[in-house]
Amino acid sequence: MTSLMHSYLIRWISAVMFVLCTVTAVHAQKDRDKLSRKDKTLEEQANLLYETLKYKLAEQAYRDLLQRNPENFVALYRIARCNAFLGRNEEAISWFKEAYRVEPNKNDTILWHLGYLYKQQSNYDTAKYYYSRFLSVWPNRNDEYGLQASREIASCDWAMKELQKEPRFAIRNLKFNSSSIDMWPSIWVYNRDSSMVFTSHRAGSTGSKEYQGLDVDAYSDLWVVKRTPKGTFTEPLQLPGAVNSKMNDGTSCFTPDGKKMYFSICDLSCSIYESVYNPETREWGEPKLVAGINGRRETLEDGRGKVQAKTTYDKDPWLTPDGKIMFFTSDREGGYGKLDIWYSLKDGENWTTPINAGSKVNSPFSEIKPMIGRDGNLYFSSNGLLGFGGYDIYKAPGTLGKWTNPLNMGTPINSSADDAGLIWIQEEIGGYFCSNRAGGVGQFDIYDFNMIPTPIYKVTVHGQIRDKATQVAIPFATAILFEDDGKGNITPLDTFRTDQNGVYNFTLAVSKSYIVMGNAKEYLANEVAFNTYNINRDTDLEYDIDVLLERIELDKPIVLQNIYYDFDKADLRPESVEELDRLVKIMRDNPQITIEIGSHTDSNGTEQYNIELSQRRAKSVVDYLLAKTVAKDRLSYFGFGESRLLVYPEMSDMDEQINRRTEFRIKSFDYVPRMNMQ
Repeated sequence: MTSLMHSYLIRWISAVMFVLCTVTAVHAQKDRDKLSRKDKTLEEQANLLYETLKYKLAEQAYRDLLQRNPENFVALYRIARCNAFLGRNEEAISWFKEAYRVEPNKNDTILWHLGYLYKQQSNYDTAKYYYSRFLSVWPNRNDEYGLQASREIASCDWAMKELQKEPRFAIRNLKFNSSSIDMWPSIWVYNRDSSMVFTSHRAGSTGSKEYQGLDVDAYSDLWVVKRTPKGTFTEPLQLPGAVNSKMNDGTSCFTPDGKKMYFSICDLSCSIYESVYNPETREWGEPKLVAGINGRRETLEDGRGKVQAKTTYDKDPWLTPDGKIMFFTSDREGGYGKLDIWYSLKDGENWTTPINAGSKVNSPFSEIKPMIGRDGNLYFSSNGLLGFGGYDIYKAPGTLGKWTNPLNMGTPINSSADDAGLIWIQEEIGGYFCSNRAGGVGQFDIYDFNMIPTPIYKVTVHGQIRDKATQVAIPFATAILFEDDGKGNITPLDTFRTDQNGVYNFTLAVSKSYIVMGNAKEYLANEVAFNTYNINRDTDLEYDIDVLLERIELDKPIVLQNIYYDFDKADLRPESVEELDRLVKIMRDNPQITIEIGSHTDSNGTEQYNIELSQRRAKSVVDYLLAKTVAKDRLSYFGFGESRLLVYPEMSDMDEQINRRTEFRIKSFDYVPRMNMQ
């Protein structure tokens, strides 16, 4: 199917919404001028069947027309459309290509349709090819077709990358699915008795008249199954009572006590009804329109300006777990796209004026089947966001009216076909949804999904703490394991005291980032970072990571890089902060050392002035360290003035800048903090 708009979900939503570019009236009239009287009669019959959504019969009528003229573009094009509506993608592609061969310049949207059909088959490269060709000839990239083609190209690129990820869930086609259409699962709990209610077009439905538009047995009814203790389901039965009509009935939800059901009744439009359960007869009562939810809008009826108020298209009711908020789908005014998600608050026995869920959720296209989780997250389906197929299922994290950008639920919940109607049985663990993907029993099937358990792998890290200069093991060193969450939080996990061989060992978890820090007396601490991502083996995994430590040399000057000053100033430059923070880390990683900060000037100015200037510069570094909570008694400073120039004579500004430097010397490595030291 070319999308849910061309499949059952949107044809049930409204057969007249978003009809993708039929042949223009001018071209159709030219074709009619070429037809004989008998041919015109055949075409009129075929067009009537097509326009009344009887696609199976319409296809045959257009085939009869082709017997008289194999080059009839209108017949070729509409046979392609009929096959697309009926879910016969391969046939639709062949007929669209034949129509394009006959008259390639007659209807540019053929290229658009081909892109969509190939995307439905997961053939993303070919889909991009046809969408790109479409955009090259389409006059307006900012209209409905242009915008969607551009989005579909981006979706194809996105989908090909996403398909490389490991799936989080496993899915299963439920055994009670029929060869017809089964969809929209919901859970009805009454007196601890749990059942699944779903929508089906299977044979035996109340609206038993064949639904020609979908080539299925009947208009839809609400059906029910019970889940057995073994995890299987009973045979489906029609939901008892007066709720099933001769029209399309479906998309149900229930109050927390199970005594009231909200559901949709649809023909060319939809409205939301309520029904009350009678526990004595075990039947559902006569449906009543839900006051305050169903809307009306003014519609222009003819060219004379006649305006008539009509009901809006309202369906897909869903209650929050407390029963106080109803979410639903509507095309009412004030939305962002064709179909939007709205919600209304319970006010006594009434419902408040519906509120649009907002632009974070609703796109310029269509959003359907909202479902709110116990944590406030909103789940829904959309054909207006990056996705694998026509409609995908998304999660918008957040709370009421404060949802963040929707996240695609990924494969295998989403496919290149149309996926919708997700409900959780246990949030983030498992639930149900429906799809028209290839390999199903019928045109639409209900699937269950369950999270794939994360395998537990034994991961260890071992290494040796060694002298950086000599590469010799440092005996009786200390290794500390930290976890790095990537957000600036470093958490200590474990400490290991090595033996005379300097070897350490730690046990790790998968998909984590770690740091091992080595420390030993008379050495500066050092660390090594690594991670356990992409580990998918059942065998033990070992990293061999050595930590190299630099021996402390007392009074050896260590230049702090990029700690420079402007001429005749003691203020630290902004670019000095990164290097000073490195020094702060050295002090924190090596709590046993004390240091002296030494500062130097260039040769400009008098010797006495330069000594005073260098003193101020050294103090500015100490002040920074103190502000970072380094203990005062671990710090000292000295101004050397111009007495230890690195470059002499100074021949340029760069030479002078090099001489205006700051360094530190380790003065001891046996510091013990004083009590109550400020």
